[in-house]
Amino acid sequence: MVVYLSRRMVFGLVLFLGTLVAFSQDALPPDIQSQLDRANELSESQPEEGKALANTLLNKALESRDILLEAHARHVLGISLRKLGHYRSALEQIETASDLFKDLGEQKEEANTLNTLGLIHGDQGRYVISLQCHLRALELRKKVNDRQGLAYSYNNLGNMYRNTGEVEKSLEFHFLAIEMKKELGMTQSLAYSYNNIGHSFRRKGDVEKAREYYEKGLEIREQLGSKSGVASSLNNIGRLLVESGDYEGALKAFQTSLALREETNHRWGIAGSHSNIGNVLRKMGQFEEARKHLEKAYDLASEMEAAIVIYQNLSYQSQLYEDQGDYKQALDLYKLFFQKHESMFNERNSRQLMALQVEFETREKEAKARQSEERIRAEQEQRKLQQRFFIVILILFTLILGLLVHRFLFVSKARNKFKHLSEKLEEKGRLLEKANNQLKDLARLDGLTGILNRRGFDERFKQTILQSQRKKEPISVLMIDVDLFKMYNDHFGHQAGDECLKKVANRLSSVLKRPEDVICRYGGEEFAVVMGNTEYQGAYSVAESMRQAVEAAEMPSSPRSPYPFVTVSIGVCSRVPEDGITQSSLIREADHFLYAAKNQGRNLVVGEEVS
Repeated sequence: MVVYLSRRMVFGLVLFLGTLVAFSQDALPPDIQSQLDRANELSESQPEEGKALANTLLNKALESRDILLEAHARHVLGISLRKLGHYRSALEQIETASDLFKDLGEQKEEANTLNTLGLIHGDQGRYVISLQCHLRALELRKKVNDRQGLAYSYNNLGNMYRNTGEVEKSLEFHFLAIEMKKELGMTQSLAYSYNNIGHSFRRKGDVEKAREYYEKGLEIREQLGSKSGVASSLNNIGRLLVESGDYEGALKAFQTSLALREETNHRWGIAGSHSNIGNVLRKMGQFEEARKHLEKAYDLASEMEAAIVIYQNLSYQSQLYEDQGDYKQALDLYKLFFQKHESMFNERNSRQLMALQVEFETREKEAKARQSEERIRAEQEQRKLQQRFFIVILILFTLILGLLVHRFLFVSKARNKFKHLSEKLEEKGRLLEKANNQLKDLARLDGLTGILNRRGFDERFKQTILQSQRKKEPISVLMIDVDLFKMYNDHFGHQAGDECLKKVANRLSSVLKRPEDVICRYGGEEFAVVMGNTEYQGAYSVAESMRQAVEAAEMPSSPRSPYPFVTVSIGVCSRVPEDGITQSSLIREADHFLYAAKNQGRNLVVGEEVS
C-alpha cells in the first residue's frame, strides 16, 4: 500500500511540475514563432498551405506537450479551415484553442479565438451566438488594453448592427475602428473596414458612397497583393453594378472574383461568386448557364452549411424558375427560402439580438459612469487632503451631504435609464412588427410590375370563389397575354421588355375601378384578372377596354409584328360557381379562350358565358 501511494504521489508531482512549466511559458521560441506567423499569414491568402503548416506545428506541440503552442496552432488551423469552408472542423479546433488559452490565463489570445468564433457563427447565420462571442472578446480586450484587438472588435460589432438594420450605429463603430487602425498602422485590416463601410452605405441606398469605400478597400488590397481581398472587393463592386443595371460589368467583376477565389481555394467565397454569377446571368436571360452556376453554389454552400449563401441562393433560384415559367419549382424554392428566412430572422432571434445590444450599450454607459464617478471621487479625496484643517463637524456634514446627493442622482439616473430602455424596447417591437408586415406584403407582390404575384393572386382568387358560391353570384376570369412578346424582347432587349411589362400592367390596372377586382402578373408576359359579381357582358366590356387601353399606349412593337403597336389577346370566362368548382378549372376555361384569340389573329377578346 505504501509503495502504491508513493507511485501515485510521484506521478502527481510529475504532472504538477509539467503543468507549472507549461504555465510559466511567457513566449514561444523565435523559430517556432516565425513559423506560426507564417502559418497565420498563409491561412488568409493560401489556406491549404496554412492548414498544412498549422498541422505540422500542432503535431510538434502534442509531441512536446507544449500547451501554448498547441493553442496557437489550433487557432491558426481553425482560421485556415474556415477559409476552406470546413466550418465544423474549424469550430472544434478554435473552441479547443479558446479553452486552452483560458486555462493558461492568456486573455488576449482567448479574445482572438472568441473573435474568430464570432465570425464563423456569423457566416452560418447564427447572429445571437456571434454577437455573444464578439461582446465577450471586446470585454477581454478592454481588460488587457489590447488596442489592436479592440479595433477588430469594433469592426465586427459594426457588422452585427448592420445585420440587424441599425445602419447608423454600424457606421459609428466602423469609423471608430478606422480611426484606431490608422493610429496603429493596421493597413491590411483597414481594407476590411472600408469594405464594411461600403456595405453599410449600400444598405442605406447611398450607391456613390458605397462604391467610394469599396474602391478604397480594393486599392489597398491590390497594393498588398491580397488575392482573397481583391476577390472580395470585386464581388462587392459587382453587386453594386447589378443594382445599377450594368450586367456586363457585374458579370466581369464576379468572374474575376471567382477566378481569384478558386486560386486561394476560398470555398465560402467560391459559393458566393457562383451564386452572384448565376443571378446576373438570369437577369441577362441566359437561363441554362445561370442554373448551372446556382446549383453549383447551392451544393457547395450546403456541404459547408453556409446558411447566408444558401439563403441568398434560394432567392435567386426561385426567381430563375419563375422567369422560365416553371412555377411549381419556383414555389417549392420560395417555400425553402421563407423557411430559411424564418429560421434565421425569427422574432425570438431578433429579440435576443436586441436584448444583447441593449445589454452591451448599458454596460458601456455604466462603464463611463463608473469612470466619471471614480474621477469625481479622486477629486474629492484630493480636496479633502488639501482641506484637512477644517473641523471634523464640517467634514462629516460634507460627507453626509455628498452621500445624499449621490443617492438622489443614482436613483434618478436609474429611473431615467429604466424608462429609456423600456421605450426603446417598445419601439424595437413596433419596428419588428412593421418589418414583418412589410415582408408579408412584399411576398405577395411582383417585383417588376408592382401588382400581385401568383401567390397573392391565389389567395384573393380563393376568397372571391367562396364569396361567389355563398352569394350565388357570377364570377368572371380574364387571361391576358402580350402578343409576340418574345419577338419584342429579341428586338428591343430584356430591359425594354421589362419596361413594356410595367406599362402594360399599369394600363390594365387603370381599367379596373372596383377594389374587389384583382389583377396579377401570372407569369412572364401573362396576366390574369378575377372579378366577383360580374356577368359575361360586363367582363367582356372590361376586357375590351383593357385591350384598347394597351393599344392606345402606342408602344412600338417588333418589326416582325403585324401590328404597329404592342397589343394583347384576352380570353374571358364567366359562370356562377357551384360547389366543388376550382380555381384551376376557371383558369383553364379562360386560357382556352385566350388561345382561341391567339389563333384568330391576336389583339382580340374571345370568350363566352359557361353554364
